[in-house]
Amino acid sequence: MREEEIDWCIYRIIADGDAKTRDTIGGCTRFELSVIEVSVHRLMQAGLIGRQGDTFTILPFQQTLAHGQVREGEDSPIYLEDGIVKVKKGRESTI
Repeated sequence: MREEEIDWCIYRIIADGDAKTRDTIGGCTRFELSVIEVSVHRLMQAGLIGRQGDTFTILPFQQTLAHGQVREGEDSPIYLEDGIVKVKKGRESTI
């Protein structure tokens, strides 16, 4: 199975209701936990899902959009950390 197919499968499970854990995703997919971890990491890097403790949830559209805008450039004076917009050190005067 290609990475994109795994990611889509896991995304759909997370989107299908309440927050999901690795174990509940594994129970639905039968994927190994290592495969799930790699996939949810890609989904978080893309700004599609978030993690709170052991649970994964779909990010609101506005947060996904903001994540994409922040990620656009290395020169951006801001970054996202756990869903919070932060200013890079030494870049405060450029905002």
